[in-house]
Amino acid sequence: MSAVLVLVVGTAIYFGFKKLLQGKDVAKSEKNTDMDEPIDTLPQSQQNGKMLFMSKCASCHHVFKDMTGPALAGVTERWPNKKELFAFIRNPWEVMARNAYARKQKAKFGSMMTAFPDLTDKEIQDILNYIKRQEKIQKKVIP
Repeated sequence: MSAVLVLVVGTAIYFGFKKLLQGKDVAKSEKNTDMDEPIDTLPQSQQNGKMLFMSKCASCHHVFKDMTGPALAGVTERWPNKKELFAFIRNPWEVMARNAYARKQKAKFGSMMTAFPDLTDKEIQDILNYIKRQEKIQKKVIP
């Protein structure tokens, strides 16, 4: 009888502890960016934004650290004119001719961003929303 009780209590403790650890893993992943999160767990616009970010942006940009190009956290604050930001994404050379911030970035990083004239407003907004989500998850914005 006592052996059965030990077995039952031990099993309950094991599965309870296992569930607790899984909960901690979930909580831990919520504090990190979801860049490694399976794409199918995100809402549709976030799936689109993540796929576009990974295919168009991630080779040169990270959300929180400078790479070939600047970190993208806070990009909408650095480009308060949304129309100008969208124009820059589509044709950075044209915008650089009239925008001091774009010229400053070119000087800092030594290269100009690839143009993405094929991106629609919705696709660009999905990318920006994905970046914003990363900022909220990390709870920090790099200036």
